[in-house]
Amino acid sequence: MPYQENVEQFLLNCAVFSLPALPPAGMKTVYAAVGEGFAQITPGRISILTDMVARESEIDEDTVAKAIERAQTALANSANLSDEEAAGLEAGLKRNLAMLGVKRRRRSA
Repeated sequence: MPYQENVEQFLLNCAVFSLPALPPAGMKTVYAAVGEGFAQITPGRISILTDMVARESEIDEDTVAKAIERAQTALANSANLSDEEAAGLEAGLKRNLAMLGVKRRRRSA
């Protein structure tokens, strides 16, 4: 049952969280980069199943910027990469760009 094993492994690597659609008074707003996944939005609740959540406070801007630079350099020399390696680099680049966007969003606001 390779499909079942893949689904189980995927679910082990996922983050599941659920939030009230309208936060209670006094609840602190937390910004986060969220990976691909599924969302269920109902009148009273938002639930998300994703493979990545990085809260703004957990993101090291310098580390992420360096990872972006490395991925862009590697992709520029993609003739030496397999399709799987290139796809992995592109996925990582998207995640890191999302995290950097969350980290820098307040500066541009």
